[in-house]
Amino acid sequence: MKNRNILCLVLLSLLLLTLFTGCSNGSSQEPGDDYPARSINGYIAWAAGGATDNVMRTIVPLAEKHLEQTIILSNKTGGTGSIATQYVYTQPADGYTILFNAENPPLYKILGLAEIDYDNFIPVILLAKNIGILVAPANSPYNTYEDFINDCLANPGKVNVGATGPGGLPFNCLALVKMVEGIEYNLVNFDGDGTLQPALIGEQLDISVVAQAAATQYVQSGQLKALAVFSNERLDSLPDVPALAELNDEYMSLLDFWGPFYGAFVKEGTDDAIVQILSDAFQKAANEDTFVEFCANLGLEKLALTGEDATEFIKKWQSTTAWALYEAGATGDRSPEDFGIERP
Repeated sequence: MKNRNILCLVLLSLLLLTLFTGCSNGSSQEPGDDYPARSINGYIAWAAGGATDNVMRTIVPLAEKHLEQTIILSNKTGGTGSIATQYVYTQPADGYTILFNAENPPLYKILGLAEIDYDNFIPVILLAKNIGILVAPANSPYNTYEDFINDCLANPGKVNVGATGPGGLPFNCLALVKMVEGIEYNLVNFDGDGTLQPALIGEQLDISVVAQAAATQYVQSGQLKALAVFSNERLDSLPDVPALAELNDEYMSLLDFWGPFYGAFVKEGTDDAIVQILSDAFQKAANEDTFVEFCANLGLEKLALTGEDATEFIKKWQSTTAWALYEAGATGDRSPEDFGIERP
């Protein structure tokens, strides 16, 4: 009996030791210690072939090397990027689902597109900033910015303008032109640059605005003609194309903080350690020669902003753009003030 009691005590001690050790190991493990333990899903909010898609499919293979893990990319289009944005928001905040999107979400609320925006996400990195180019088909009768404006004034609501939905680059840029020049036009919507650009080249549209990263190749190959740059200064890559500020000085103050940008985001609530791992990997990738050269070739301004710098950039962009759209009458009765967006 005595031996049996001793055996029981020994077994009980071993059991308690095992439990204690297991609890100790679990409590000492920091969040992100084993991240990423499996492949990551990445959702590009725009169609294949567009500027956002090109940027992400260039940066992701570079980031994978630093993460030592695969990022499985899918294009999830529609709703000016809101379909992918809302989908990623429904997924667990564990770092295994990344949103790859552009500048549109900060305008979702004021345009009535969604109840969430980048306030509901954490920026992993803002990769690069782009510039919009006003472009027309190669055989278009428009040879200058003034040709386009004069046609709109002479035929209000009849000029077919390609857009990628409310809050997309063409919508935003042309709302700015509408505010400054007092023109009217007919918006024809597509689900992204990848479908808009072929329609524009095929002369199904009269004009549109395409991000420089995608527009430059078409202009240089003669498939499209560039009429103006949404900037205060001309671009080195398109030196013969006038900046809007040259054509109308009312643009000067409006274009100080304008243009599309591209970034990676995770759902709010994702652990800081996981966000840091992702940010470090993407920042290293953004500094590699491959991505630097990609940006230079397409005239992109590399940002590589993370943390508070990325958040501040988004807030400034939101303020400038939301108030410009409101002044142009593009937001209906929704004022930026209603959503806590301060004037620039």
